[in-house]
Amino acid sequence: GEVANAHLENVAVGTHTVRVELDGYLDAVEIVTVASGDIAAVHFNLDAAAITLLPGWNFVSTPKRLADGQDTIAIFDGVNTDERPILHYNGIDQWEAMSRDEAFQPLDGVWIYANGTYEIPLAFAAASNSPPPAKYLDEGWNTIGFSDTVPETAVNTLRTVETTWANLWGWKADEQAYDISIIRGATGRHGEIRELSPFQGYWVYMNDADTLTAIGA
Repeated sequence: GEVANAHLENVAVGTHTVRVELDGYLDAVEIVTVASGDIAAVHFNLDAAAITLLPGWNFVSTPKRLADGQDTIAIFDGVNTDERPILHYNGIDQWEAMSRDEAFQPLDGVWIYANGTYEIPLAFAAASNSPPPAKYLDEGWNTIGFSDTVPETAVNTLRTVETTWANLWGWKADEQAYDISIIRGATGRHGEIRELSPFQGYWVYMNDADTLTAIGA
């Protein structure tokens, strides 16, 4: 990965969390302990943002808005899909085969079959003052994407639909199997405080139609 350096001066003695975010890269966090009033340098190892596709079906999303010209399903053109369509689903229209010209947006969960392992680089759009993305969810099953660059609990991710979502399912591409479901209000193995992850897609069952808002811009 890329490396970024920061020089911090006159920092109070103690333990500090230092965070950096660069366009096209994921957030990086470094925890540093300061013994004196100065740090010579902090080194961040930054991994370029990319979706990893594994052999078989993958359920994926982008955590942030993508740059113009690099924000459509065409970013998957190099993937051998075994002639299977790239798929999206919602409660009204159900399965939709996505064309290469369709937008690939935050909060979209997309199914793609890969005949091998691929790294799909993502170029994030520059920061803007636009409101965070939002997605209308139908009653019933919907596919959604996770909308941040660091993991967050299901209950916080779904806070804007907290009275209408019922349960959620993730997909483990390495096992070609569903993960254990997450249930609203539950604790333990189905608990709503389990974390969702960047680049992943999820099924969510809605008891009523509602609008999900991204937790990251």
